[in-house]
Amino acid sequence: MSAFLNMVTIALSVALLQNVVLCGAYGITEVLRVAAKPQRIVRMSLFVLFFAVAGNAATSALNLIPEIRGASNTVHLVLYTGVIFALYFIAVIVFRFGFHSTHSFLRQIGAAAFNTLVIPLPLLSYRAAYTVTEAVGAGIGTGVAFFVATVLLSFGMSRITQNKRLPASFRGIPALLLYTALLSLAFMGFSGESLIV
Repeated sequence: MSAFLNMVTIALSVALLQNVVLCGAYGITEVLRVAAKPQRIVRMSLFVLFFAVAGNAATSALNLIPEIRGASNTVHLVLYTGVIFALYFIAVIVFRFGFHSTHSFLRQIGAAAFNTLVIPLPLLSYRAAYTVTEAVGAGIGTGVAFFVATVLLSFGMSRITQNKRLPASFRGIPALLLYTALLSLAFMGFSGESLIV
């Protein structure tokens, strides 16, 4: 039972207190792209969740091998990239031939896999010496964090476009970047980390 509680605690911590998208700006470009099309938010979040959980769990399981555990960060990054590539290849085969998915659907799987590579979760798990269960929790938190960031940015985009009082020079991207920066500062405040080095 304590392993499950650890998993849930780490998932909540990553999702809310250490939102990897809003605190570290990892994968923010894809989040903005998905936030502009709200009908894709859930599907893309599920893809990110899949790649984060499966990739992190597989990498954590491979870290149980002493030779891999003692390797450098570069080796771990290459290993994680290989795991994500293998998961992507399997997902494309399953969805392409099993479900006859469209090319745009398969592109979303690729974007989710690439976005998961951008998030440095496996190195954080490796440095924190997470067990496989805790690594799964961190992966779940990453998927939830992606969903939270995307929903908040989608909400902000719709509010910004409806606001007619914004000066013309601030409309669109400038206002969105300011909104994103304020969200990031808020999540950094929740994390308890100092903003001043």
